[in-house]
Amino acid sequence: MGPSCPSGVRIVLMCNTEVLGSGGFCDSSSYTPLVCGCHCIRNVMQKYLEERNEITFDKIFNQRIGFLLFKDFCLNEINEAVPQVKFYEEIKEYEKLDNEEDRLCRSRQIYDTYVMKELLSCSHPFSKQAVEHVQSHLSKKQVTSTLFQPYIEEICESLRGDIFQKFLESDKFTRFCQWKNVELNIHLTMNDFSVHRIIGRGGFGEVYGCRKADTGKMYAMKCLDKKRIKMKQGETLALNERIMLSLVSTGDCPFIVCMTYAFHTPDKLCFILDLMNGSGCAPVQAAGSWPATKDPWGHRRAWTKLPASWIRSSPALG
Repeated sequence: MGPSCPSGVRIVLMCNTEVLGSGGFCDSSSYTPLVCGCHCIRNVMQKYLEERNEITFDKIFNQRIGFLLFKDFCLNEINEAVPQVKFYEEIKEYEKLDNEEDRLCRSRQIYDTYVMKELLSCSHPFSKQAVEHVQSHLSKKQVTSTLFQPYIEEICESLRGDIFQKFLESDKFTRFCQWKNVELNIHLTMNDFSVHRIIGRGGFGEVYGCRKADTGKMYAMKCLDKKRIKMKQGETLALNERIMLSLVSTGDCPFIVCMTYAFHTPDKLCFILDLMNGSGCAPVQAAGSWPATKDPWGHRRAWTKLPASWIRSSPALG
């Protein structure tokens, strides 16, 4: 199910197989590529990615490995970009906070460190509108997760120009191409997973709990039966599901079940997804454990609205 590998690219990297196998990421310097063929990989992969419009600031910056390499490049090569990158990371950590008191405390720390300090030294590189937006909301203690969104937009705008072009000319971009090459050359089969009990059923197949053999990590394996798909003329639906899962999985939203791998067998299409514990509202309500004064479907509506709003605002889908 994965994208086909560029013709002639079969150069293997000496990487941490557990990190690659688990779909995780490590520090950008924690692997050693084979010296021979580095430029070959870069040239072929760059052409491959350009044809698919994947070499843009937004596409690279919003991938975990792309951001880590871009950050590493800025911290070591571009001194003027260091404050923006650190500011961006602080904002992203702030956005993950659920508790309003925590957000209020963290937002004031961020404001004092990255906004007020720069204003006092007359070196604040951001717009007056962004400053006023944050100041007005902080004065009213309105600390939503989007409080610093104007700064996110201006930080990205400041990085996407000459700094991003320098990144594309650097060894860090070569490493990015090497990682993408490894990603495209990961071929999985059912033998890579230990499949457990069924945890759900659908119109086209079942969802199983499974464990990846080399890492021991648990996933949910969604298996779509090819015969059922063809019989119900669901080819477009299955393909769109795979495309959408691959797009939303590049983001960082706690309300989205992300896809780590996708492959197919002669009989089935298999999506390897995050394994999420818990259940829907109906079993909880049927068991009588939901307070009579509460509206269980209000939670269901919230669960639907939160990921939908994230998807609409996601730069990965732009």
